Amino acid sequence: MKMNRQFLAFCLLPFAVPLQAKVLDRTVATVNADAIMLSDYQKNADPILEQFRKTSPAAEQTPERIADIKKRVLDQMIDDRLLVAAAKTKNIHVSQKQQSATLLF
Repeated sequence: MKMNRQFLAFCLLPFAVPLQAKVLDRTVATVNADAIMLSDYQKNADPILEQFRKTSPAAEQTPERIADIKKRVLDQMIDDRLLVAAAKTKNIHVSQKQQSATLLF
């Protein structure tokens, strides 16, 4: 009987590991019950910050300037969510063709 318990404990060990997993994503802002996740924020902010680091002189790459860019990215994401919500309440629909046309200008 003792051996069976050890075998069972050994078999269940791999399933105990996920219980120690950490949360990898978190909410950075909420707009009308719509969460902006850290992963989505990073997808938007990382390319902008990378471009800033490549094109700006080192003297301009201050922590304050980087924080300002990060804040602007989040503010834009919030504004986008608010615009989508306002469009839904006013029953405004934009076709894929119209969205593509606006990207050309």
